[in-house]
Amino acid sequence: MEVSEAQLNALIQQQVNAAVALSLREKDSGTSGLAIAPHGYNALFNNFGIEPGVPTTYIGPKGLEQALVAMGHVQKSQLLNPVFEILTGQTASSGTEPTTPCTEEVPTPGDLKVCNQTWPFGEFTMKTKPIRVDNAGELINRSEILDLRLLNNPFGDANNIVPTGTNNLFRNKLTKAVVELTNDFSRRYARGFWTFSPVNTVASSGGYLEYNGMERIVNDSYQDVFTGIACSAANSLIVSFPAGVMQNNAGSYVTKMVETYRAQAYLAEQLMVSDVQFAFVMRYQAFLSLTQIWPCAYETYRCFNASPSGSSIVIDTSAADQNAMRNDMRGGHFLLIDGDKVPVIIDNTMAEANIGGGNFQSDIYLVPLKSATLGGQLLYMDYFDYRGPFGMQDIINQLGPQDEYRVSPDGRYAIHFLGGTSFCKQVEIRTRKRIILRAPFLAARLEDATYAVYQHEREWEPGTSFYENGGATSFAGPSYESPV
Repeated sequence: MEVSEAQLNALIQQQVNAAVALSLREKDSGTSGLAIAPHGYNALFNNFGIEPGVPTTYIGPKGLEQALVAMGHVQKSQLLNPVFEILTGQTASSGTEPTTPCTEEVPTPGDLKVCNQTWPFGEFTMKTKPIRVDNAGELINRSEILDLRLLNNPFGDANNIVPTGTNNLFRNKLTKAVVELTNDFSRRYARGFWTFSPVNTVASSGGYLEYNGMERIVNDSYQDVFTGIACSAANSLIVSFPAGVMQNNAGSYVTKMVETYRAQAYLAEQLMVSDVQFAFVMRYQAFLSLTQIWPCAYETYRCFNASPSGSSIVIDTSAADQNAMRNDMRGGHFLLIDGDKVPVIIDNTMAEANIGGGNFQSDIYLVPLKSATLGGQLLYMDYFDYRGPFGMQDIINQLGPQDEYRVSPDGRYAIHFLGGTSFCKQVEIRTRKRIILRAPFLAARLEDATYAVYQHEREWEPGTSFYENGGATSFAGPSYESPV
């Protein structure tokens, strides 16, 4: 078949357009803003005479998400929209009572009802600064120290991306860049564990998608995912603390905490689920304030009863007993309620408002963690499994060994080594995750706890109050004169 010149030119133009489109999609590594090397000139650890033990003041986000991971409450799935049903009740029976023994006009039972819930994945992507690979391993001279070691390690998942050990950040350019990447990956999205909403990214098709944060999960307006019908039986318990600082309203605050726990624990008992493990989640200063007032208030707030003479009966506890109880709760991270040591998870990623006068405000959550009766883990992190059947790892295996794509050993991270620009490379990572709460009806949120703070702890988020850092990101190194 003979092709005309016009058709040939059109075909060439089509191929050029396709190539341009592909180049726009497949971006190579950058060449500016290079990652700072650990050694050599303009590096971080190139100063002479450094002692080998290096402590760090780096504070990372730590709270319920990290606690769930530490407890093993991590699952993996390839289902984009798993649907969980909650049997929410039964409609009322109908009909009238019979008046004769042989009549068939008798009441009939109501119908069972369910509420369907689904939880979409969030998706998050970041990449390192460009890494110049051809000058890796540079040393100014023999005086550079290579036996540096980290004395404390608050860093995150770097070893899942480049399995060389965190201490290699002192020697290996790639490890240092990936440690910086995973640290900021954790920090950037930490607050979203509580505040994320898919509504915020509904117009996005990927790369960055928000999942349902805890503020949306623990709520009192559940509805069926298919019909939109309200499901009040699936609702969490939402209560408000009384106005005022808890140190000045000890009895009222302790009453709210105790009665909220009792309500949810009794609900579990009514549902024949007696083995639920609950935990409170709160800010550090809220826990300090509660344990400050708890021993006295818990022992006495129920004992102000009107006596026959009209006066009040007050039962006092000794200072020694109060201090012992307070120390036990702080040391063991729990609140004592009706003989139960209810665990407390300290979370520094929860929102906390500075309302002035040395007073701060935040919410407190009561969450069901697990129950063997209800199938095990009730609250857990769910990750998309890149190593699942027919998934990304299978595709990589089919394509053959390459350095372009990898999957982390645990299947939680997709890793992309961007195409090199000359001798520069970048590492990009992506994960898809969500929070699953199988029994939202057992959870509770106590809103607007207000507490006086005498010395606030340091914060982990750059640019916020109580955040501290300092130092330099690199050092030029010595200069030498050329011979004349």
